[in-house]
Amino acid sequence: MSEIPPPVDFRLLLASFTHQALAALGKVQHPVSGETRVDLPWAKYFIDLIAMLEQKTTGNLSHDEQSAVASSLSMLRLNYVDVKGGGDAKGCDVKTTDAAGEDDA
Repeated sequence: MSEIPPPVDFRLLLASFTHQALAALGKVQHPVSGETRVDLPWAKYFIDLIAMLEQKTTGNLSHDEQSAVASSLSMLRLNYVDVKGGGDAKGCDVKTTDAAGEDDA
C-alpha cells in the first residue's frame, strides 16, 4: 500500500516547481533519474511558471506564501543568470526549504 499523500498546499506546489527548476539548473539531482545536468530551457520554463503563478495569484496569497514565491524567484533567477553566463553549475549556494518553510540544511 502506498503512503498517504500530503495535504494540498500552495507552498508544497511552489517547492515542487522550485526543485524542478533547480534540477534543470544542475544544482540538485533530478528526482527521477538521479542525474545532475543543466537544461536551461526547462529551467526557464519552471521559473516562468512560478512567475505566472505569482502574477495570477496577486492579492490572494498570505504574506508568507507571497514571500516564499518572491524568495524562490529571486534565488532561481540569480542561479539561472549564473549558469547561463558560464558559471559553474555548483557555484551558487542554494538554500531550500521544506513545505513548512523550514531550512533543509
